[in-house]
Amino acid sequence: MTRKQAVFIIAVNALISTLISLCIAFVVILPEKLAPSGGQPVAEPPAQRTARAGRPVEAPEEAGVEVLASVPPTATPIVYVVQPGDTISSLALKYSVPGADIIAANRIQNPDFLAAGIELIIPVGGLPVARATWTSVPTVTHTPLPFEPPSTELTGTATPGAGESVASPPTSIPTEGELRVEITAILGVGDLEQERVDISNGSDQLADMTGWTLANPDGNTYVFPNYRLWPGGTVTVHTRMGPDGDPITSLFWGRLEPVWLPGEVATLRNAEGVALVTYVVGP
Repeated sequence: MTRKQAVFIIAVNALISTLISLCIAFVVILPEKLAPSGGQPVAEPPAQRTARAGRPVEAPEEAGVEVLASVPPTATPIVYVVQPGDTISSLALKYSVPGADIIAANRIQNPDFLAAGIELIIPVGGLPVARATWTSVPTVTHTPLPFEPPSTELTGTATPGAGESVASPPTSIPTEGELRVEITAILGVGDLEQERVDISNGSDQLADMTGWTLANPDGNTYVFPNYRLWPGGTVTVHTRMGPDGDPITSLFWGRLEPVWLPGEVATLRNAEGVALVTYVVGP
């Protein structure tokens, strides 16, 4: 290698080293010079990033409180008009939806009572998922009701005779005297559409039947909903499906086949499990 060649190689290496140093200066030193006094780069605002990405920039929402908004499920819910005889269990079976979801979606207070003609949301695909959003706080106003809202409790009163009018239940609840509730008849045995149990209150005391049970020897048990039977009143427990309280003296077991057999014993127990009445089913 000649002297000139050695000088040329040294010059080329020096030039390459100079270029590498300049690149490092641009990459490391220049951003620090452009950053604020705190030494950190300025973060790009979210709105600018959104606009740069080609999406519209939303105006900031008004101050308010955090509330829950519904996100629709993957499938479209069905709006169903309740027909006579419909129950939560029958609708759950028909649409393959958990009964608890139907109750939650419609905020049903008494699942044992569905009035014919009302609209229910059947949450096919699952309940809506809640997400947090912001909304402005509305002004709270109080509007008095023009009447006292009806109670959700079902109450059986005495059935009026011919030419009599239906009297309102007494304003005071009778609590004294011996409670005498009887199974007066089990009719339509073996026929699902006709099978029913008639129960009457022959005492002067109100019978709160909430949690009472009616059962046969095979363990088939009906549990009474929130129901009060006034003195002289009668309630009928139908074996088939139907809307509780339509009419007010009717309750529905919700079964798909008959329960009772001739000769077997029906037992009525209170909420504590004490047997109050036994009745032998006739032929």
